[in-house]
Amino acid sequence: MEIDPNFSFSPLQSLLMGAALNPMANSDERSGEDPIIGRIRQILKDRNQGNTDGHADLTTLVRHALMTRSSTGQQERVRISKKDRWQEVDVLRSFGINVIDLGDDLLLDALPWQPTWLGPSVTPSKDVFADIFSGQKVRQSAETPIDPCIEEVTGFKTYFCPGQREAVRSLLHMPVGSTLIVNLPTGTGKTLVGQVATLLGGMERGLTLFVVPTTALAIDQERRMRDFFHRTKPSERMHKLAWFGELSVTEKALIKQRIRAGTQGILFASPEATNGTLRLVLHEAAAKGMLRYLVIDEAHMVAEWGDGFRPAFQVLAGVRSGLLRHCCGEPFRTVLMSATLTSQTLDTLGTLFGSPSMVQMVAAVHLRPEPRYLSYRARDRHEKIECVRELLRHAPRPFILYVTEPYEAKEWHKILIQDGFRRIGCFHGETKNDIRETIIQDWADNRNRLDGIVATSAFGVGMDKSDIRTIIHATVPETLNRFYQEVGRGGRDGRASISVVVFTEEDESRARNLGTPKLIGYDNAFERWQTMFGGRRLVEEELIAVDISVVPPRLHQQTDYNEAWNMRTLILMVRSGLIALDSEPPKNLPIQQHDEEDAAYEIRLDMFWETFSKTITLRTLDAAHLIPGHFDGRISNNREHSLQSTRKAFDDLMAALNGTQEMAKVLANLYRSNLPDRTVIVTESCRGCPNDPSDVLHPYQIPSGIGIERIAPVDISEWNKRFARLSGTVTVLYPPDATNLENRLYQALNSLVGVFNLPEVSAPTAAWQKHAWMKSLHRVSKTKTLIARTIEEEIFQLTSLPVLGLPVPRVSLLWPWGNERIPDPVLLLDRPLHVILAPRDILGDHPLRLYVDTAPNTISLDTFLMMATQ
Repeated sequence: MEIDPNFSFSPLQSLLMGAALNPMANSDERSGEDPIIGRIRQILKDRNQGNTDGHADLTTLVRHALMTRSSTGQQERVRISKKDRWQEVDVLRSFGINVIDLGDDLLLDALPWQPTWLGPSVTPSKDVFADIFSGQKVRQSAETPIDPCIEEVTGFKTYFCPGQREAVRSLLHMPVGSTLIVNLPTGTGKTLVGQVATLLGGMERGLTLFVVPTTALAIDQERRMRDFFHRTKPSERMHKLAWFGELSVTEKALIKQRIRAGTQGILFASPEATNGTLRLVLHEAAAKGMLRYLVIDEAHMVAEWGDGFRPAFQVLAGVRSGLLRHCCGEPFRTVLMSATLTSQTLDTLGTLFGSPSMVQMVAAVHLRPEPRYLSYRARDRHEKIECVRELLRHAPRPFILYVTEPYEAKEWHKILIQDGFRRIGCFHGETKNDIRETIIQDWADNRNRLDGIVATSAFGVGMDKSDIRTIIHATVPETLNRFYQEVGRGGRDGRASISVVVFTEEDESRARNLGTPKLIGYDNAFERWQTMFGGRRLVEEELIAVDISVVPPRLHQQTDYNEAWNMRTLILMVRSGLIALDSEPPKNLPIQQHDEEDAAYEIRLDMFWETFSKTITLRTLDAAHLIPGHFDGRISNNREHSLQSTRKAFDDLMAALNGTQEMAKVLANLYRSNLPDRTVIVTESCRGCPNDPSDVLHPYQIPSGIGIERIAPVDISEWNKRFARLSGTVTVLYPPDATNLENRLYQALNSLVGVFNLPEVSAPTAAWQKHAWMKSLHRVSKTKTLIARTIEEEIFQLTSLPVLGLPVPRVSLLWPWGNERIPDPVLLLDRPLHVILAPRDILGDHPLRLYVDTAPNTISLDTFLMMATQ
């Protein structure tokens, strides 16, 4: 076990004995201070300022601090004055704190908590959360050397994992007009994949539209992007990078102006804004060739059917199709990113975002090693409430308590407030925007003003809080996918976390009903389609527009619920091959009158976009779409497959919660895929579950990650012009004893990268480490990018893998090198052009003959340099 190196026990005793009265001790921002101590400091500071609330928060955090040491076998105690006692003795004991009366003082220590209702303990007398309190590091390090061009713009010294590395490289080399699916676990740096094109290309090379689920996430991503740019251009003022409703009219106008001019660089926006107020300017940018990338974060939401269904996410596929039709010059590239992509979701994304030949994927999926899974089936709602209350008196902080409905979140929040907790937020679909913003800010790592959140699934999407320790479900999530997404919000720093589900039979029944996909029945679907199609408007040849606000004859009034069902009908038809979604730029956009105030104009614009977003542009793909029997036949298979998949996943979730199946196997089966070109192998990881309660981390492997096979063409015409007789694998032989060898090799590599456009260089680790000019080779590249590999890594990996990396032209530098033969994994690489720089005396296959005696396509370094510079 690894103890958090930042934890120091003495500050706790100092704080509790009154040192918090010292103004110098009241700072909330202490470099290197343990977060739990910082939280206690905040509470004591508030108490000193007259706020006597939060006794339950303080008690729980003190126990957390005590358990941090005692969980490792070191019994720790603290003294407090009876005058400063914040809880009665019996209350302290109910929170798992033992109390010894010393006269004027009390001596406190932590008692291990082992509730019988959570099942038998693996280790007697050991606290159920001991591994969390001790700060056990459970995630393996998967860091791998970073490409120097990426290090230069980010400051990162390594990639988080091989999968992130291959995703970044694949994005930079994917064909124009194509789609890349990035399927990587939470915490492995997916966001950087979507940012990297702008970081490398700057703001002057068109637009990357980065679609995120929430305004809060758009603002957070803007902050991160600003940090990157400030690092390389500290004196340059950065313009707005996030689009949200609270921007002024002037700020919105400036963003649109920069998009049209190709100088916005990157913009973070919601799907609603993409489908609404930004649609016209995006079409204008596409028509000018100013749109480079469309990135969709949390892309699994595009395929969701349940209460998380957001029509604007589904419409993104049509918006993309329309923008591609209007592109001038190179079509933009599409990137879909998620950590939770099921086989069914992958199939849906492939259908919505391109033909099989245009959709590729980088997947390096392993299950999260941080969580341990516990569960308890309560007899009734009353017992469930009592168990969760007891749990929250002992659980490590920070925590999230998940429920399903907003009213449940409100009820649980009220219960916790009544129990004396004050540092608790409540976040659900009905939470107002200003309250959401406050909660998110107080929850952030740099503030830590909240110790817990009571929430529905609306909370946590894309948020990067690193130190969440406990995830509690006081319900049964309606899908296994939702459950794992929410569990995955704990332990993002790689340290142990816990998942506890406390539920009743009623919870299970309700979740099974809610989890059944909201797939409309045949009769209703056909009637809805007939109604929408009957009111169609012709846009252009084969392209029509339908209104999703129309109401079928058997219904009586228009509601948002009706629009969602109409949209579900269209998506089901897309998945069944009956229609394809598209889009068109808006016409007759309201113009601000010279005497019209900004606020009034904004209201008119909002009304226009609200109406416009209800119009869906599409093309029919099946001429028999209005024949009832044919319509039913096309959608029935899709509906039945979705229902069966969902039912099986829910049954698997319940089997895991009831202990009849291993959680790791259930989750691996959910995210495994055998689709053509989208195969996903899931590496299992588990620290214990109801089926296997041991709290020992089972070994797991970090997937290597494989780059895409189909890439954008690399222009090597200059090579073909100057070296017409040398193709395929070419060996440039250098004299190993030349006095100016380093300078000549430097010239050769500069020419190969800068003149002949070879985008990949591989060399021994010693060359990359010793020679600074090696790490600046990307600067002579036309794209300012370069894939940097090491010979040692390739020798190790290529002995077991058939292909490593992208099929791009490359250079292999064998220097420093003896006269041992060229390694087979390097020599046998199949690349459009592969230039090997090797010593002239290098051995060939026969131990008594040199490589030059039998090898084709060889040239001396002198000759190469002469021809390269002529």
